[in-house]
Amino acid sequence: MELASAQSPIDNLSDSKGNGKLQDKQSPFKNATINFINMCQSSNSTRYNIKRTSDKLGFRQRRFYDVVNTLETIGCCPKVDADTFIWLGFDQVRTAIDRMAKERGVYMENFSLEEIFPTDGPISIQRITEEFLLLFIALESTTINILEASAFLSRDTEREKTTRCKLYQVAAILEIAGVVKKTDKQSEFSLVPDNFISATEKITGKSRDPTSLGFLLNRSTPFMEVEVCPIIKSRRSEYISIQESSEISEPQTTPEEY
Repeated sequence: MELASAQSPIDNLSDSKGNGKLQDKQSPFKNATINFINMCQSSNSTRYNIKRTSDKLGFRQRRFYDVVNTLETIGCCPKVDADTFIWLGFDQVRTAIDRMAKERGVYMENFSLEEIFPTDGPISIQRITEEFLLLFIALESTTINILEASAFLSRDTEREKTTRCKLYQVAAILEIAGVVKKTDKQSEFSLVPDNFISATEKITGKSRDPTSLGFLLNRSTPFMEVEVCPIIKSRRSEYISIQESSEISEPQTTPEEY
């Protein structure tokens, strides 16, 4: 098994003024998560016991399971049993997202959002991680707003608050891992370009020219408007209609722990 690179996506994290590491300026949860990733990336060991690692890093064990389950979903640390995981690093994140998209039918030209994101079943951290990332791909969107995502994923249920809290938690972990980035808008995150996959290209089998003027001009907009196939437009309309029928309001604060 090939060991993960010692270079971590969080090695260059700094504050908004570029003044060095974020440790000691973040919540205990974020600091512990940063320390966990750094430890795994720099260690010669690849096999870890969840309880012992949690105790060593000062995690509340339940929260540590959430971190492990989130990172396992994106291919970083598959569990070999209930108490043990293997650290593989971040090389397979895009592959994991692609696999999830295929399994959910994101690349099927007749699959609506409701078919890709059903509302039945438990709301696990793994499920929220998967659905948060797949919204970027299914909508071909450069950004996702947590409040809009929670309204959509919990539609026709009474689980919006639970979904929203778990989305914030997952987004915080994925941001530390370098998979998504917080934008300057409240509750909004962008998917790191290296992890973005064009559903239109997968569906049509045609690649966009990344140097074309239209592509470059639309790169910074939430919805990519260049050569989007009909099913993507339909999914966007479906997504927007949910927002219009929901009462979405900004929370006073995001969950302090994250």
